[in-house]
Amino acid sequence: MTPMRILPSLLFLFVFSPTVSAQYLDDAAVNTHALAASAGWRALGHYHREMAGWRSDIDDDGFFLAEHGAVDPHRELVATLAAFTDPARRQQAVCRYP
Repeated sequence: MTPMRILPSLLFLFVFSPTVSAQYLDDAAVNTHALAASAGWRALGHYHREMAGWRSDIDDDGFFLAEHGAVDPHRELVATLAAFTDPARRQQAVCRYP
């Protein structure tokens, strides 16, 4: 299955499932690099290519869950998936993707 087809399913699962096991996240981690490189994930984060890599058009550092999420789509994806599995941070993460 291509990353573009997996991304909506993962987001749906993490947003609407009351509990997501850490085991599922570990199983899904194999595909995080491909998912972070997908056009769908880059569109959600408003990423565009620059000479040195990626940069998001979003200029509010508070938007990103990863420390360098504005310039690293993969770190932001991993941080987002981790937040979806953490009940204390889940709502904060869900609100970023209406």
